[in-house]
Amino acid sequence: MCAYKINLKLFDPPTNKNDNSVGKEVQLRPARYITKDQDYINATTSYQGHDRFYYPVVPDETGDLLIFANKTADIGINATFSMAMNFEPDTSKSYLKWNYAAMAPPYYFKMSMNKDTIQPEMIELSKEELKKGCNVTAGNCALMISIRGESKVEAYARLRVFTAANKLTFEKPVVDKLAGKGNFKYYWFLSTGAKDAAKTKAFWQHMIALGIKTSGADFDLYVTVMDGRYPVENDFDFSSTNVGADSI
Repeated sequence: MCAYKINLKLFDPPTNKNDNSVGKEVQLRPARYITKDQDYINATTSYQGHDRFYYPVVPDETGDLLIFANKTADIGINATFSMAMNFEPDTSKSYLKWNYAAMAPPYYFKMSMNKDTIQPEMIELSKEELKKGCNVTAGNCALMISIRGESKVEAYARLRVFTAANKLTFEKPVVDKLAGKGNFKYYWFLSTGAKDAAKTKAFWQHMIALGIKTSGADFDLYVTVMDGRYPVENDFDFSSTNVGADSI
């Protein structure tokens, strides 16, 4: 088995379609594609450098979503970054003409810059905002996401997108099913209480409860906070392993 290192260069198309030559080398690197089934994408940014991504959306199918960027640099080196997003209503045109996000208006729709080296950057979008920003195009809309380094040292990010398909909403129970022992199903919610705790509230509390409808069945509940990782039996921040109903 062999491994190959491939270096690709992009060139502008020739002005004459019958010409076999190529145009100038393209200097703008294409944005990286975030797939819907990927756990997360790693990013690295230097001071005021950008790492760009795009995430295709269909507002009626995607619904509310959260763009989440966890800071993964070693604690103590004071590495941080900011995050901005914009809409590209028509990705069928050349990527050189996309509405890339930047950290200055009018080049972003929303941005997040908490200037903290540990707290993640988060941007929440509602279904209504998606519809307005996408202008109801025929499946060609994408979120343009940009991460910019804000520290003198390299900043590292772990980026992912959570969608409405598995979002928990306050006081709106979700009825679901899970087949087979050892299988997991994941959900998410944005804690505004936790976000504001250090600024306006000294105390906050959430209750996550799990009931069981199938007689004799048993489930366990695991939760992680702040960094976006999937909780499992040997990696979690909170857990409830009662027989029967669980709550955290």
